[in-house]
Order: sequence, then C-alpha cells, then structure tokens
Amino acid sequence: MSACSKEDSPSSKILLGENGLFYDVLELIHTHYVDTVNVNKLVAGALNGALNSLDDFSNYYSAKDYKTLMEVLNGQFGGIGAEIKIIKEGVEIIAPLDDGPAFKAGLKQGDIITELDGKELKRLSPVEIIQAVHGAPGTTLTLTLLREGKPLKDIKITREMITDVPIKGQLDGRVAYIRLSVFNNQSAEHLKKTLDDLNKKLHETFGNAMTFQGVILDLRNNPGGTLDQAVLVTSLFLDKGSAIVNVTEKEPSSHRTFYAQGTDILKDIPIVVLINKGSASASEVLAGALRDHKRAILVGEKTYGKGSVQQIFDLGAKGAVKLTIAHFTTPDGHKIHGKGLEPDILVASEPTETPIKEPSSRDKDLKPVDHQKQRALDLIQGLSALNKW
Repeated sequence: MSACSKEDSPSSKILLGENGLFYDVLELIHTHYVDTVNVNKLVAGALNGALNSLDDFSNYYSAKDYKTLMEVLNGQFGGIGAEIKIIKEGVEIIAPLDDGPAFKAGLKQGDIITELDGKELKRLSPVEIIQAVHGAPGTTLTLTLLREGKPLKDIKITREMITDVPIKGQLDGRVAYIRLSVFNNQSAEHLKKTLDDLNKKLHETFGNAMTFQGVILDLRNNPGGTLDQAVLVTSLFLDKGSAIVNVTEKEPSSHRTFYAQGTDILKDIPIVVLINKGSASASEVLAGALRDHKRAILVGEKTYGKGSVQQIFDLGAKGAVKLTIAHFTTPDGHKIHGKGLEPDILVASEPTETPIKEPSSRDKDLKPVDHQKQRALDLIQGLSALNKW
C-alpha cells in the first residue's frame, strides 16, 4: 500500500498512509484473523462500509458486480414491482408500483424485507440482493417481512415483467383525476395527452363552454424518476420562468436552478396534489414547486424525503462507485432530503371500511373509501362554490 501524497485529503492520510489506521487494521487481520482472508471481499466490505456511513444510497461495486448490475438493470428480467432501498436490515419498500406483484401481495411503504427464500439479506452484497429480487417472470419468491418492527407471516410473490406504468385519468363530475404512479421518459407527454382526452370527454358531457372545476394530481406511492421528467411535468402547470427546483452540489459554482419552459396549461384551474409516505424524489420536486408558487394545495401525509441525486462513477477494472452528488431544495429553498414535505391538509392514508352501494349493484358489501381523494374533491368543490383560487 503506497503512502499518501501531499495533495491527499487529511482523511486519506489517516486511513491509507503507510502508518494509517486502515493499514494497521489490515495488518492485524492478516496476522491474527483465524480464517483465510479474501482480500477482494475485505476491500469491498470496507469501501461499502465507508460509503454506507454517508447515506443509504451510496455504494461500491466490484468490476464483476458492476457488470452484473448493468446486465440486470438493462436486460429483460422479472421483478416484484417496487422501488426499494437497501438498508442494513435488508430491503426497505419505498413504494410498491400500482398493480405490480408487490402491490397485489399487500406490501406497503416502510415494509422491510429481511429474507428472500430463506436467505438473510443483511449477509448479501447490494448486487446479490438485486440479483435475488430479479428473475424470470412467473417464478416465485418467499419474502420474510417486518412491518413497523413486527414480523409478518411470510408472503409468496410471483415475479412479473415490469413495464412502464401508464398514467390513469378519469372524470369525477367536472373534476379531472390524474393518477401518476411513476416518472418515466414519457410522463410529461402522456400526462398532457391524458388531460386533453379528459377535456374532450368533459365537453362531450357538459358542453364545449365548460372547463374543469379542478384537477387532482395523485402522487401517492410515486417513488419518482428522472429529474428531467420532474421538470417537464412541473412545467405543464407553471408559467415560463418560474423556478421548479434548486440542485445544490458540493461546489457553489455548480449550483443550478431549473425553470419552467412552457405555459400553465390549466391556467386559473385549482389543483390539489395527493401525497403520502411513498411520494419521493421527483414527486417531491413536483409537489414542492407547485406549493411554493401557490399553484396547488397538498393533501394527505408527509412525503418520504428523498431529495438527493446519485451518480455512478465507472472506475474501470477497479469497479464502480454510486455516490450522492447533490440535494434538491424547493424554489423557496426548503430542504427535501431527510425531511419530506408536510401536507397543507393532513388526512390519514389508511382507508376505512364504509358501506357504499354501487349504482349497478344490489349487494351490501363493504368497500374501502379513499378519504384523501374525497377530501380533495370536497376542497375543489368548495373553492369552485366560492369562485376562488
């Protein structure tokens, strides 16, 4: 191990110099550890330990693991349909995707997977965990789960080919309801088309002179996506030049602010955004920008608080490092990462069983009521009655 140069940082000198701490610990391991030492595994563990001490999203990948990771992420594989975060206990569910295997199996935001098919995840590397989650569509996994610290009965889940989740829209009277469950490369384009289609349906039903009473954007359990799409989607609801998000990097000269590029396509129409603990990243960019510009009211629960940007640095034969390089703040400078966004109107996310009779049904079965959505509808109708926004 070579000595550090004068240009090295103080932490590098302490850890990596010939008389440094890391050097001393390695010497102790090689001299006294009872079993044969796998040097590559030892170094990878040390690097991951250092990176994980920074945050939950930074990792080291060996050259072999990085190649495997890229093959898995770029290939056609089945999965469980959930945004996940690797933590020391295993895997935390950030948000299950609508109608995906995890959603169908009843997994919720905050659930922690501790074992897959009997394998303890805390003993696996990040890439081994990703490999274990992915597999051929139609194959099954047995998940051992913790929910709020308590073990649940093991759940069997069938992998599916995960495709882009479409944007869903419907009319509730004259209110447009838009469910945006994930940000992908066509989110802004599809969202605009969905609004156009609902507008045509509105005119067919109520006459060409009618406009929306309001729009509900449902971002609950939306784990986010690319920053580019977050900016493009937000631009649909703000006028050109309005700040959308500040990206704060290490060097002050690298700080950037992204601005809306178009015109507000819903000018003077009230917007309510539904959020919860599974709303993260790009969802928080959108919700935060609309609130800061007093363009929307946030209803639901506090968001996840994932306001950071990761970049993968390819080190060639030495592997790769995924490192957090920036944080988001809202246009008014409110920090998102680790804090989340508080709703303007707090409404518990758990539905309750209330009798509702469907128009085409005579049965008296109980159906879950979406109280957050109902509160949003009530709010829009109240604003419409007062002719205020």
